[in-house]
This record gives sequence, C-alpha cells and structure tokens, in this order.
Amino acid sequence: LALPDPFALLQIDIDYFKSFNDHYGYARGDDAIKRLSEILISCTLRHGGSGNFVGHIGGDDFVVVSSPEFAEALGEDIIAEFDRVVTTIYDAEDLARGYIEVKNRRHQPERFPPMSLTIALVRTDKMPVSHLAHLIDVAQELKAHGKGIPGSVVVGERRRPPDTEAERNVA
Repeated sequence: LALPDPFALLQIDIDYFKSFNDHYGYARGDDAIKRLSEILISCTLRHGGSGNFVGHIGGDDFVVVSSPEFAEALGEDIIAEFDRVVTTIYDAEDLARGYIEVKNRRHQPERFPPMSLTIALVRTDKMPVSHLAHLIDVAQELKAHGKGIPGSVVVGERRRPPDTEAERNVA
C-alpha cells in the first residue's frame, strides 16, 4: 500500500461516550455521534475543503485525513465546536453538577464528567511513515496518551524521526 505524502491523520474518539449512552439511552447517544459527524464535515470544509476525507470507523471513533498545513487548526476547530455542542446535549442539572452517575460492572455508582474529545494527530511531514500499520500504531499511542489528559485535547507526535540511515537501523 503506497501512502500519499505528505498528509495528516486525525483519529477522533469521544471520551466518556459509553457512560453518556448508558445514562441517556441509545437515541441520545446516536444523536451525539451524529452531531460530531456534522461538526467534522463542517470543520473539514472550512480547513482544506474537498481535499479532506472524513470517515466513521464505528461507534464513537472517527478519522479525518487532511493536508498537514490545515491539520492543527482543524483539530482545534473540531474541539471548539464539539465542546460548545456538548453543553446542549446534556440535561441542565447534570451540566450544573458537572457529572453524570452511571453504575459500573459491579453495580456501583460511578461519576463521569461531560464528554470530551481526544484527537490523535499524525503528520507525515513531521513523522514519516512507510506502512499503514506504523501510522495506526503511532495514532493509537497518541490517543492513549491524550485520554489521560482531562478535557478535549489534540495530541500530536513530538518525537523526531531518525536523521540518518544508521539511526533508523537502531530505532
């Protein structure tokens, strides 16, 4: 598989979606996913237009492929729009309290904050990838890191690629 070069991959995941879905039901969960898809489409049209690709991986996971020059602003715009919209899909008393309460697998009540987004951003102009599996591995690692940060966040690759052939062989 030949990967186009350069490009940016944004892997988008809704944090606390399962608790929202459990608390409010499938219809409101589906509405949250639909609202995010609308945000992704409108934001990608503003940042790079028809040259972007928006895909729904499944559940609360999405992917956007964009030009690297638009990627960071696109990610920040997606977060700003989602954080604004998320306040309209929770009941007012839950927002005022700052959490919803859902029973966990042991049937104990657990508190969850409002949904947020974790966006893993991989730019191939900063982190060249030679294989699709490498791209996905980097995105998954970034997403896992981002999920540990409270609130909505865009997490991009900060490591530098090896500079020489010898360094590449060591890595």
